[in-house]
Amino acid sequence: MREKILSQKRKKRVMMEWQVILMSWMTLESCRTASELLFVL
Repeated sequence: MREKILSQKRKKRVMMEWQVILMSWMTLESCRTASELLFVL
């Protein structure tokens, strides 16, 4: 029973980490796209 809760917590933490990674990656991508657009303009 306790192991189940532990695995759930681990899953939640992994999901949180993935969300943070995705958010930062999206931000970086949008920043790069914006800079490329400015460069073109």
